[in-house]
Formats: sequence, structure tokens, C-alpha cells
Amino acid sequence: HVVGTAEDVRLIDRHGTDLTALVIARDPVRDVAVISLPTATQGLQLAPETPQLGDEVFALGAPLGIEFTLTEGRISPLARQTDSAVPMPMLQHDAAVNPGSSGGPLVDAEGRLLGMNSQIADGSRMFVGIAYAIATPDLDRIVQGLIDETLAPLPKLGLTARPVDRKVAAALGVPTTGLLVDATTRGGLAA
Repeated sequence: HVVGTAEDVRLIDRHGTDLTALVIARDPVRDVAVISLPTATQGLQLAPETPQLGDEVFALGAPLGIEFTLTEGRISPLARQTDSAVPMPMLQHDAAVNPGSSGGPLVDAEGRLLGMNSQIADGSRMFVGIAYAIATPDLDRIVQGLIDETLAPLPKLGLTARPVDRKVAAALGVPTTGLLVDATTRGGLAA
């Protein structure tokens, strides 16, 4: 969602280096874009292990237009699916992420890449204590698949669904298990 439909983007780092990069691939469903830099740069080292529940993490970004910001938090669930139509587990954490932080790195205490910050909890445009990052192994697979043009698109099921929580279960008189399908798209797979 950061690059949208742009063909090129402007990148400015905390040292003032200003580059224009080309958007060479995008997957709006998984919310990942690949950009090509005009000069070689050294990226972040990848974390050698998957983070664990409670690990300290840091989110880097430019939230609300405030240049180079670092916030600290902890890992919560390691595989939270945020959208029933997109089967991609996300790292949930509580490092503050606001508009402008998306696409920024989530790193460990040694500055090694754990993932890419992608979204905040639904229901608010501002950070409410829950943020999500695409984990490095998934991000690597998606980026490489976009570059190689081998990434299979996710099927569009054509449904709106949500977990059956206590409120929904009480209203419908059903157990608190399963998935409630709110609507289907006419002619779609789910119909």
C-alpha cells in the first residue's frame, strides 16, 4: 500500500541520501513491492533465528512524516493471520507503528532484520498497541517470487468472513468456534 500504483519512488535515508528507485514488481494482496535502487547499497543482516514470544524488537520508519523514528516493543504471537482471505502469518508486536511506518524494517536488538512492518490493528488509523510485520522468511519468498515471476497469485475466494468470537456466538446462539461468513461475491469461488 506504500507505493500504490507509482512507477518510481523517492527514497531519503537518515543521512540525507536522496535516490529515485524504480518499482519493478508488486503484490497488492500480500502488500509487498520490490524496488530497484540506482546504486548498490548494503542491506540489513537477516536475523539468524525466528523471534520468540516476548523478544525485544524495534520498528524503524517515518510515522506521521516524522523523519527517522525508532520505537521499541515486544513480539506477541508469531503467526497471526490478519485477513481471512490472505493466508499469510504475521509477526504481531507492540512497537509503535503509525502511518508512515509501513514498509519499514522490524529489527532485533542487534539491528538484524526480522520482518517488514505492514499494518496496524483494524478499527483505528493510528497505533493502538498492535502492529503486524511480514516475517523475513515469508518476505524473502515473496520478493524472490516477484522478481523471478514465479509467485503464484492468491485465489480470490470472494467472501467476507470473521472468527466467531464471544459476542458473535452469543448473538447467534452458537459455540465460539469456526468462521462466520458475512457475505459472498456473486459468481465468486465462495458463492
